[in-house]
Amino acid sequence: LRENACGVRCREEVVVPLRARVRAWNVGTGSIVMGASGGGGTPSEEDPGSGFRLRTNGDVIKFGFGATAALFAIYYALQAVGVEKDAAGTLVGGAIGIGSIILWTGSYVFRVANKDMTYAQQLRDYENAVLNKRYEELSEEELQALAAEIDNENGGAKRS
Repeated sequence: LRENACGVRCREEVVVPLRARVRAWNVGTGSIVMGASGGGGTPSEEDPGSGFRLRTNGDVIKFGFGATAALFAIYYALQAVGVEKDAAGTLVGGAIGIGSIILWTGSYVFRVANKDMTYAQQLRDYENAVLNKRYEELSEEELQALAAEIDNENGGAKRS
């Protein structure tokens, strides 16, 4: 085991070229914006309206009451249509079980497809920590050379 750039002891260091993760040259401040998202923060901070999220304990409680009320409504609606009590309970219980399995499996497949799994997130965090450490260790001359290289890659756009 050896110590890597972030001070973590590991067998091998993950090597990611610095320029592969540098997102843009910020013209106003002369700083480099780094990271996978480019804007920093978590996805929920960047786009609070994205997807269905239960953000607070109150949201979870409201969702629980709403789901329970919907299930009772389905149960009584089945009875009103002429289904016996026992059969209606079995149908609602089966729908809960099968629906839960389908939703859980769907959420798992969705997270795998979007690489939003725990390991992938930890790897992204580690890579960003390594890049930030490397960025902090760059001298002023190296930062200027990197800025010039980025400007050249962006079609020769001039910084003010």
